[in-house]
Order: sequence, then structure tokens, then C-alpha cells
Amino acid sequence: MTDQTLTVVGISGNDISDSIREHLRVVTVVVATKATIEKIRSDVLDLTHIEQWIPIAPVDECLRIVETNINHHSIIIFTSGDPLFYGLGKL
Repeated sequence: MTDQTLTVVGISGNDISDSIREHLRVVTVVVATKATIEKIRSDVLDLTHIEQWIPIAPVDECLRIVETNINHHSIIIFTSGDPLFYGLGKL
């Protein structure tokens, strides 16, 4: 069983940093825009341990899925820019 954690990462541009790659090695659920999911899948090797890829929109549905999985999975949520300033942190 994976540790249950929730990590929120603000990203900009097309770079997937080493720090993000480290997080991706231990999570089982990825939440992001469809474009970011495609970028991660094309740039990061060995993602077979990821059980779910969840589009961030529509937000209500995304949050429902995250809430359902939070006690059983390690989750990373990618947002554009600063997630606390631009919105996700306000939810």
C-alpha cells in the first residue's frame, strides 16, 4: 500500500523538474490538465505504478474523485502558476 499524501504543485512552462519527477515516482494518482498529463506521459519514463490519471476539469468532479481516493492513494495535483494564489488553495 502506498502512503496517503496529497501534494499540490504549481507549474509553468513545459519543464518537468527533477523535484516533480521525484514526486511522480511515489504517487499513484495524478491530477492535471489534459495537456499536462500528455506532457508527463511523453517526458517521464516508468509511470506504470500510476493507477489513475484524472483531468482537473471539471473541478467539481475532480475534487469528488480526489476525496474518494485520498485515504487510499498518494495524489499529486498539478495547477498552473501559484496554486494558493490563483485558486486551488482557496477551495
